[in-house]
Order: sequence, then C-alpha cells, then structure tokens
Amino acid sequence: GRPETELEVIAGKINMEDPRGVLHFVQSDPDGSYSKQINAVPVGFYSTGTGSTLTSIDELAKRGYFAVNTTDTALVPASKIYKLTKVILSQPHIEGFVFISPHSSQQLLLYARGMIKALKELYPETGGKPNIPMVFCFRGGWDKEAVELFKKHGIADSPLVKVLWRVTEAEAAEEFDKLYRRWKQNVK
Repeated sequence: GRPETELEVIAGKINMEDPRGVLHFVQSDPDGSYSKQINAVPVGFYSTGTGSTLTSIDELAKRGYFAVNTTDTALVPASKIYKLTKVILSQPHIEGFVFISPHSSQQLLLYARGMIKALKELYPETGGKPNIPMVFCFRGGWDKEAVELFKKHGIADSPLVKVLWRVTEAEAAEEFDKLYRRWKQNVK
C-alpha cells in the first residue's frame, strides 16, 4: 500500500463528519504520472455502484481515458455529494469529469443538487458551466428530476456538458469522448 493522499484524507473527513450514508474516494493516479505513462487522458470520475464503476472505467479506457480516482457513495445527503464533487474536481491534472449512476433506488435528485452547488461554486463566473468537458449520466430513482435540475440551472446548456438520462456506460463514454475531442480542438 501507500499512505493516503491529501484528497483521500479530506474525503475521509467528509465521510466521518456526517454519519448519513457512506462515502469512499481513492486516487489511482494522484499526480497524473500514470496517465502520462500509459498515454491516456486523465479524468475525474464519480460513480455510485461497483458494477457500474467497473464497466464505466472499462468503457472510458477503451477510448483512451483513465479514471484518476474511484468513488462510491450510498444513501448520502446532498451536502456530502457537494463536498465530494469539489474534491474530485480539485485534482489539477484532470481534463474532464464523468458521473454515472447505476440503475438504483438512490435519490439522484440529491446527487444533482450537490453537484450543481459544487459547479456553481467552482465556476461562479459562468453560473456553474465548467471549462473542461463533463458528462452526467442519471439512471435510477428521481433520475428525470435530476436531469431537469441541470437544465433549470442552465448548466446543461454548456457546450462542455452533456446530461444524459438512462443510457448505458458505453453510450456515456462515447458522449464524453465526443465532448472531449471537440473541446481539445477548440483549446489548441
């Protein structure tokens, strides 16, 4: 093993401060060096179920992306989601972000609320619209409401954001790939 990274310690404190639900966060490439070594694009990653996580990571890897962290949350309040989203997005070497939920009974509206609050705080000058490509895939309880909340706040209108409803991990990875390629062409 290795000692916990600074962000892993922060995420652990977030989990301990509030007993509601469970939050896990592990960095697989804390400084981006492994992504460079394997010639992959480093992305921040948030998933809420093991099967969905593994499948999503595989689908991203097939397209040249490396999830520099893994997460798992269950039955957490929006406040924990907000804080965890900020932790994930604070990784300076990421060139994108993917959130995908499994088909579950979790209240995905809470996930949307937490992530939207984090985005608005991290990108205040654009009302929460990010400067890197991001895909949010909602499947499960209150998924339609979660998608609608992103639209209501105008974040879904960003050319760098795709908010998806009930698509597969492969479809989510494909949408991220399209966004990333378009973004990369415009950044040059």
